[in-house]
Amino acid sequence: GVGGVDGLNEEVSVQVSDDGKHLYVAAFSDGSAAVFARDETSGLVTFTQKVTGNTAQAFAVELSPDQRHVYVSASSSAVTVYDRDPASGVLTLRQTIRNSDPGVSGLLGAAGASLSPDGEHLYVAGRNSQGVAVLDRDRSTGELSFVQFIPDPFPSTNPYPISVLVSPDGHHVVAMFDVYDAIAVYSRHPVTGQLSLVQTHRDGFGGVDGLNGAWDAEFSHDDQNLYVVGAYDDAVVVFDRAAGQRIPSATTATVTAGDTTTLGSFAAINEIPTVESVTYSGPTPITAATIDVQIVFSEPVLGFGVEDLTLGGTLGATTLTGFTGNGDTY
Repeated sequence: GVGGVDGLNEEVSVQVSDDGKHLYVAAFSDGSAAVFARDETSGLVTFTQKVTGNTAQAFAVELSPDQRHVYVSASSSAVTVYDRDPASGVLTLRQTIRNSDPGVSGLLGAAGASLSPDGEHLYVAGRNSQGVAVLDRDRSTGELSFVQFIPDPFPSTNPYPISVLVSPDGHHVVAMFDVYDAIAVYSRHPVTGQLSLVQTHRDGFGGVDGLNGAWDAEFSHDDQNLYVVGAYDDAVVVFDRAAGQRIPSATTATVTAGDTTTLGSFAAINEIPTVESVTYSGPTPITAATIDVQIVFSEPVLGFGVEDLTLGGTLGATTLTGFTGNGDTY
């Protein structure tokens, strides 16, 4: 309201475009997303636009990895998609997906949101749904469609998720629950985007301290640590993360003098663990009623259990018993 600026009443979330030219702000009381142009030299910003209409009680704002779309989650139980003009930063309404839409769930009181680094999925903390909603993203249009709702894993009736974060390698999603003072860690399927629970941590249990009012989080750039804000503990809690080994990729190109050649993408990639071997070392043919099988992964894994194993082939009635192991061998 000062100097022509609008859309900053109770701002909750802010994001800067990758090129550093624009700033996007979600404001809860204004029910809006505000756009600012940013001076790359001074860092000062100038108000450009305020968008409303489908963003009542706006809570979080996210830019797609390709910077072509902006997503605004709102506690009014909706997520709104905007096309983004890369030059001006101006937003144009593309789509609104609501919890009340047929086939959609998990968006009641939509709070924090996070896009996967591959741009394929958006994850939303459904505060009043008590869980996390998984939405598929069309990388061409930016539009969203419902994939999965995974309810909270806690015995409390209302743990209230407040935020969600995808790891930089895209392998995991972490949800923060500020009322239950806890976090939940999920593994992420690289194709479908669906989530499976890996582990939970709660303030005051298992030696964990500082998660009272677990509110927001960030991963370190090397994927090795997770930092969680305990808002009511006035604390930041540091977790080690078994991120796995990073495998360098490479690209080659032939360059001719005077020509410009665009290189393909290359990076140090944190690959998903793979099964290196499943070994039975007993006599053949197999006649024993019980046999031992060893499974070896390419690197240490978390959350692997009997529920991840399925017996197939021509076996009759069989059961899995005596499951043991840790790290990369079970």
